[in-house]
Amino acid sequence: MSKLKLAIILISMTLPFIFLEKAGANEMNKLITKMCLKGFYLEMSFAKKNPQKYIGEYACNCFIEKISQGNRISTAQSLCKEEVSKKFNL
Repeated sequence: MSKLKLAIILISMTLPFIFLEKAGANEMNKLITKMCLKGFYLEMSFAKKNPQKYIGEYACNCFIEKISQGNRISTAQSLCKEEVSKKFNL
């Protein structure tokens, strides 16, 4: 994957955190999920894969859970990518 593609994915998955201080928990989770799904499907399109919707939702729920547990963004991304890849054979 090129550095530009990786940068786009990382930015799309981290943008919601800019708004953390101003958003309530529910609004924040909705925003994070929305941006996470965009990043997930963007990454899947770069990999020429077309996963079912529930896989993206699973991945983003994993991401939110890992962040809620205090993991760093990069750690949450890595852990969830590995988990989703194994669970759904991606």
